[in-house]
Amino acid sequence: MSNFYKSLRKSMKKLSVCIIAKNEEKMLGGCIDSVSGVADEIIVVDTGSSDRTIEIAKSKNCIVIESEWRDDFSYSRNISIEAASGEFILALDADERIVNPQELLDTINRAKPNDGGWLVDLVSSSEIDSKVLQSYSSKILRLFRRHPNIRFEGVIHEQIVYNIVKSNFKVLNSKIKILHLGYDLSPEQLRSKQLRNLELLNRSLAIDPNNAYNLTHRAKTLNALGRNQEAHGDYVKALEVLPSDNKMRTRTLNSGASNAYKLARYDIAEQWALESYNLLEKQSLANYILGEIYFNQKKFDLALKHYLLMREAQVGEKDFIAAVSGDYFVPLDHLAYKIGRCYFFLEDYSKASAEYNHSFELNSQNVLGLIGLANIAFNLRRYDESRKMLEFAISIDPQKTEIHDFLKKVDIATKGIRSSEINLAADSQPSNRATLSVCMIVKNEEEMLAGCLESVAKVADEIVITDTGSTDKTVEIAQSYGAKVCHFQWIDDFSAARNHSLQHCTGDWILYIDADERLSDESQGYIKAYIANALPEIGGMICTVESAHYQMDGSNEVHRGGYPRLFRNLGYPKVKFIGRVHEQISPSIVDAGLNFAISDIKIIHLGYDQSREIMEEKIRRNYKMLLAHVQEEPLNGYAWFQLGQTLAQMGISKEAEEAIRFAINCKNLTNTVLASASAALAQMVGKSGNFLESLEWAEKSLSLSPNQLFTLVLKGSALLNLHRPKEALETFSEALAIAKSGARTINSQSAAFDVDISEDVILKGIERAKAMLGLA
Repeated sequence: MSNFYKSLRKSMKKLSVCIIAKNEEKMLGGCIDSVSGVADEIIVVDTGSSDRTIEIAKSKNCIVIESEWRDDFSYSRNISIEAASGEFILALDADERIVNPQELLDTINRAKPNDGGWLVDLVSSSEIDSKVLQSYSSKILRLFRRHPNIRFEGVIHEQIVYNIVKSNFKVLNSKIKILHLGYDLSPEQLRSKQLRNLELLNRSLAIDPNNAYNLTHRAKTLNALGRNQEAHGDYVKALEVLPSDNKMRTRTLNSGASNAYKLARYDIAEQWALESYNLLEKQSLANYILGEIYFNQKKFDLALKHYLLMREAQVGEKDFIAAVSGDYFVPLDHLAYKIGRCYFFLEDYSKASAEYNHSFELNSQNVLGLIGLANIAFNLRRYDESRKMLEFAISIDPQKTEIHDFLKKVDIATKGIRSSEINLAADSQPSNRATLSVCMIVKNEEEMLAGCLESVAKVADEIVITDTGSTDKTVEIAQSYGAKVCHFQWIDDFSAARNHSLQHCTGDWILYIDADERLSDESQGYIKAYIANALPEIGGMICTVESAHYQMDGSNEVHRGGYPRLFRNLGYPKVKFIGRVHEQISPSIVDAGLNFAISDIKIIHLGYDQSREIMEEKIRRNYKMLLAHVQEEPLNGYAWFQLGQTLAQMGISKEAEEAIRFAINCKNLTNTVLASASAALAQMVGKSGNFLESLEWAEKSLSLSPNQLFTLVLKGSALLNLHRPKEALETFSEALAIAKSGARTINSQSAAFDVDISEDVILKGIERAKAMLGLA
């Protein structure tokens, strides 16, 4: 115990901290350190560790009790209580930290003889994206008086509050805060923990099948495992058991409503969220769910009402029942943006503007408010103002592609700028005959397939479809378009399925496309001219894939990337895909000594224009396959790079950055991917304010692919923030020269895609650099 706390503790009551742990070598030390300054003794009950948990506990002077794990959390917790000698006990887990230890001391020092337990704030946080943090906070009883009748009950999600009340003690609120880091685990660790919890809950419910508390927790565990339909059944049963006037019912109603929303059962989600709201108006979660539902239903007045109530619940005095039930919080800057959107669609631009400004004032790194202000200006035909807002947003977050797309829209409105001209006219005739095979893999795509085939029917000399186990009308639809249908058993490997399809292709060139994609109308007109006039050294064409991404706020964003979707048929296995997921064709083309050319061919991808629930399922699917890939090939840099990208989509930013760093350290990435990985790290560390490292990674990327406009802008921005305006001016000038040159071909060492940066953005960087040099 530190001398500071020793001096404070002279007149205070004795505190025992009780921890149960198993294989917690990564977490335990931090937990102990958070209480070592205020605890008179720390007791660690180890339930069978095979790592350094016991060694760490002993090195920090803890009392260690080794006990057999009996699939019963209460049993283990009560062992620690029996060993405690303090007048008060604080129960902690290894993945928790006391945030305000002085408040803990003050609480027990103020305790009266009939005070038996205190509720603390347990806060868990996770990222929605790099700028939005969502939090879940609940009141839980962790601090209590040592008494022979006060013991935990329940094999999992153990409770002690009832025994405190039965012993005629009071339960009070407190300001003590505990930070829970339990969700800061790898996805496989989280899954293992949830499966263990599910097994224990199943055992408890086999004994007491109508226990609403355990039914709710089992449903939440099933949610965490992605088994939402099963969870719905448990929520229904729990609500049948709970009294209709019990305010604690809000816990089950809110979790059930969130689950129903994921299942697209919006009527039930609305019904349960409204019931929760009527039971307890001053809460966040029910109001948030209702706000999301009504916004997506375009009932903007009702959405506004509930978003405002949510803000009131977050900034005002917390309702005790809401706190005990567990409540949900999003950053106030993000909430202000949601409120501003409602005012915008209600055409109250004055209030919308105030909320968007408030959003940016609360968080100057969140550009949503600036985009909202630009949208208001655009609707009011104040195009110069709109452009300035967007350029400012780009200076903060240059990789956010929808800002660049919006800026183009402004340019079109003000200057009548046409879309980029294509190299080959739509009516140009090929100089020689080249055949095209359209190659696909599908499963249960009856809703999407016909639209895809319609878009390629006029240009394909043959359509080859590998079906991986459809049970709907997919095969029938494919055959109606004259496709050659092959069958392949799905083995969680996209490359294996695509390579099976390649083996049946006979065309000179191959276009690979998915059922949820469409070859654009313009591209249908000149794709054959591209392959007929391709130079001999060109092995693949970089095509633009344009995707509409569903956002957390209910809006859609358009993303664009370049991929070699069109390539020469060199014959399998000379040309083949590699990688279980995010499969690549490029390495085999590079190995054949061929280069790539950038084309104007555009593919519209509809697969991301779906609900968050569907997208989360796709991300989980990709994560599963990528995890298998890195386990099979632990030094495959490309697999680690894609795993990092997927982790970033899952909002696990720290691990995403670590995965991409590991990918680079594998030292086996192609220059194409290494350039992209380096640029990704430049952007990641730049956002966190490490501009020197951002500059280093940008320069690494540019050394591999000198003509990347986006990475040049990243480099220029880093130099500006490092107060090196002369170099920044040179960098932005280089970017401007490349942008004006209109170069359309790249070699095998170049990046396969780049973000389309407008000249206005580059000129803005030049102006800032000149201003810093006093040349403006």
